[in-house]
Amino acid sequence: NPVATLHEVHRILKPGGLLLINIPNADSFEAWLFGEHWTQWSPPQHLYHFTKQTMARLLAMTGFHPVKIKDGLGTSFFLGSVDCVLKDRIQTTIRCGKLMKVFVAKPLCLLTGLFGYGSEMKVYAEKAAA
Repeated sequence: NPVATLHEVHRILKPGGLLLINIPNADSFEAWLFGEHWTQWSPPQHLYHFTKQTMARLLAMTGFHPVKIKDGLGTSFFLGSVDCVLKDRIQTTIRCGKLMKVFVAKPLCLLTGLFGYGSEMKVYAEKAAA
């Protein structure tokens, strides 16, 4: 329960304390590109999904002030999603290699992250000082 969890974190965090959450971005380019094959949709790792807007509302609702929400630039979600597509659509056990990582995943993930559509969000929030 994200609301109950953040309320509890708010209760035990000192005034002015910082909260860092690293979660998938449901509004990412990869979520759009891979659709149902995006690896971050799958439970049990992630039962709830957030965009930057919904995360900011959740933080405000639970007493936090969003300081910054940054896009992650990693390639692991992208490569895992490509592997899911290969397994499901092409029915092969071939996995992404270094060429895919270097020439496709790294540049694409860097660009989408710089434009605000990275696959993950690094959320920084502060508990208001008393």
